[in-house]
Amino acid sequence: MAKSIIQTNRDRCYLCGRPATYNDPLDKHHVFFGPYRRKSEKYGLTVYLHHSACHIFGEKAVHNNADVCRELQVEVQEIAMEHYGWTVSDFIRLIGRNYIDKPVIEANNCCVICGAIIPEGRQVCPVCGGVGDD
Repeated sequence: MAKSIIQTNRDRCYLCGRPATYNDPLDKHHVFFGPYRRKSEKYGLTVYLHHSACHIFGEKAVHNNADVCRELQVEVQEIAMEHYGWTVSDFIRLIGRNYIDKPVIEANNCCVICGAIIPEGRQVCPVCGGVGDD
């Protein structure tokens, strides 16, 4: 179990910045959940959120608002890649997908999703259909 690389202050909610209260304590949220929960734990990709307002039930709670959840995943992917020195390909191998709107084609002309070589001048992976930026 690694400490969070995202949040050092466990006394305040990562999203709203307010301290925990008796009625709304802080929960540890694994930013990449489901089958990637263990990897979130292993690599410290966790934050602390108010149980009701910011984690589960609130209008902008990560488990109730897909946009907020995705914004957090993008932010944490960027932090993790910088912290660990990962490429987009490394991140996809570990977490299963890319949350950042970055090109699918790396400098070596390989698709960051499946690793296939993409012919020069093409912007779509011929194997998995991943799309790069123009």
